[in-house]
Amino acid sequence: MKLLGILSVYCFLIASINATRTVDNFLSQSDVQKLQNIYNEGLKSNDLQSIYYSVINSKAIPADVKANLCKKLSTIHTESKLNDFEKNFYYIGASTSLLCSEKLPANLITQLKSSFDKEFSSTQEMFYNFYAQKALDPSVFQESVKTKLSKNLQAIFKKDDSLASLGYGFYIASELGSLGSFAFDRIEDAIAQSDEVDGKMLQFEGGLSITSLVVNGAFKVATINSKPAPLTSEQATKFATYFLSRRSVTTAKGASVLMESLKTISEQKSITPIAIRIADNGQLQPESPILKIRITNLLGEVLKEKPAAVKVAIKSKTSIQKVVDGENLAPVAADLTLYKLELASKKLPKGQYSVEVVAGEFKQPSLSFTILGKVRLDKVEVTIADIDSQSPSKKVLLEGGKKFPEIYSLDHQQKIGLRFDIFDDQTNKVISVHQAFVRFTEKSGEEIIFIAEQDVAKAYKFEMDKRPPRFVSDLFTGLCFAPVFVLFILWGRLGINCSNFSFSLSALGFHGGLGLIFSLFLCFWLQLDMFQTIKYLLPLALFTFLCGNKVLRYIASKRLEKPAKE
Repeated sequence: MKLLGILSVYCFLIASINATRTVDNFLSQSDVQKLQNIYNEGLKSNDLQSIYYSVINSKAIPADVKANLCKKLSTIHTESKLNDFEKNFYYIGASTSLLCSEKLPANLITQLKSSFDKEFSSTQEMFYNFYAQKALDPSVFQESVKTKLSKNLQAIFKKDDSLASLGYGFYIASELGSLGSFAFDRIEDAIAQSDEVDGKMLQFEGGLSITSLVVNGAFKVATINSKPAPLTSEQATKFATYFLSRRSVTTAKGASVLMESLKTISEQKSITPIAIRIADNGQLQPESPILKIRITNLLGEVLKEKPAAVKVAIKSKTSIQKVVDGENLAPVAADLTLYKLELASKKLPKGQYSVEVVAGEFKQPSLSFTILGKVRLDKVEVTIADIDSQSPSKKVLLEGGKKFPEIYSLDHQQKIGLRFDIFDDQTNKVISVHQAFVRFTEKSGEEIIFIAEQDVAKAYKFEMDKRPPRFVSDLFTGLCFAPVFVLFILWGRLGINCSNFSFSLSALGFHGGLGLIFSLFLCFWLQLDMFQTIKYLLPLALFTFLCGNKVLRYIASKRLEKPAKE
């Protein structure tokens, strides 16, 4: 009985892992277009690696671009600072893929062929030489050559079992057939070296290139030797999540290995995850709330085996109650990746909801969407009152977006306020919003924005800042100019000593720059905003600083000269 219980728990855990074999993202059309743009730029570059990966991933290269690439490949190969075996691989791979009429150098072909007569010192060297020769002439790899490579590879594995060495070695082993089956025993140790990130992703130290190298190589070895998948479904999901997180790659090699990795995992029917996510932005309009779920493979393509049924359970994040349980989604005829559920009949209030989607054997438990709400302003009331009075002397009720019935004149002894209620258009109840802004716009386009605060009656109100008396404004304006007045008074009494003033370019530049900065502050006070002022201030400040630094050095040198003369 105890053994039966343990077996039941084990089976339940396996079923749970398989059931949640989903990711919430995929390679969208915009992502694919971005990757293609990287390849297009790579075709224009003078980097041999970028050219190679761009060529093998571009479907239709214009004839003139091909001709230009074929002409410059030899020069780029000569000038490349990569290892000889690596740049030879990129050169031969690009040339054969482009079907260039230009012949490859005879010494390069001879050097490549003779490299298989000796032992390779690393799996990286073996990898690049092997695939370069395969692109050029695969007939070289007779059984005797493969046997030699197999022994060489096993010897290298004993000396170097780093992730990079194993990754390159897995690729070679997959080309050797049964002679490379020994590499399968190394896969488990390699996968065990992966690092888990946030409990959601798996990756290897070294980033996208190494992770892709090891994962793709492991699957190649397992496939060629008819072995079970080298990853569990949970590991495949976490590696897929990592690869999808790297959709923002910027290099041609990164784009290429990313696509290869996603394709490799997508082809593993028994362990591959699928993508289940909310379509669009997850914000549903209150007039016609339609929940749309997109279900694809990792590449954003239609699933080869579509689920028999797609069901959802929806829970309100506010009340923590299920509002929909086990409803079937209907497929959208125009898009085979889309499924929808009409929510109008459910009459769900506005707010945030969590969604659990079950599509056959797959389950996505952590999606969310928002039903938006329409609000309306009511009881919009403008009040005019004296500064010292608590009760308004005049109230104006504005209804339906109407304007003021007449023009009102106010002075600094009066204040103006605004009060309004915000109603939920669906429930007709007063609601609270995160923040309410009131904007006043003049015909010239200038605007002032105020924040309205909610009172105990749940009404929003604010009072405009009262304008200070004329005397206060004049007083503080005078205080701003006081330092200038004091300066002129002191100059008048003490006199101005201009004997030490230098008319050098640095001195003129410093004083001119200082004057321009003061003028800029005046413009800021009168017209400019903070960001415009900073934009103009930065170059002025840099120029003034450099000139001032030179002036100070000149003054310091003059002071040092005087004691020397005495």
